[in-house]
Amino acid sequence: MVLALPVTRFARSVGATRYIMKTIPIYYELASRRNIAPDVLVAQAMIETGYGHYGGDSRPWNMAGIKKGGIVGDEPRDFERPKTARAGVRMHVNHMAAYTTGKRPIGEPHDRYYDVRTAQKSRGWWVRRISQLGDIWATDDTYDRKIRRVLNDMG
Repeated sequence: MVLALPVTRFARSVGATRYIMKTIPIYYELASRRNIAPDVLVAQAMIETGYGHYGGDSRPWNMAGIKKGGIVGDEPRDFERPKTARAGVRMHVNHMAAYTTGKRPIGEPHDRYYDVRTAQKSRGWWVRRISQLGDIWATDDTYDRKIRRVLNDMG
């Protein structure tokens, strides 16, 4: 996919693992189907997985540290464990769709999708900008800047 070439080059240049490399074309296929910027999700996956090296509680193919529905803990068992790269990317795309208005999931979404959708409806606003992810996705108050830095480095 031509659009993914700069992203692929960047991923190689920073030592991203096969977990990231394999997902890049899948992000461009699936995220585009929901009018979600694939490069933003790839950048987010790079941050969340340590460029595919993992290291936190989340494991392959969970590309965004997505927990199981109803779970608030941080133990490894609390995180989703997709079986394939495609399933992990689809889960990430669906998870982002849950935060945004008017976006349907692709296929049957993971349980956390429903938790997020309900929480967003009760908040009364929907994610429209990267800067809003730090408010709800991560506790790191520099989260949006990290995503923007990776996006800038991608070119």
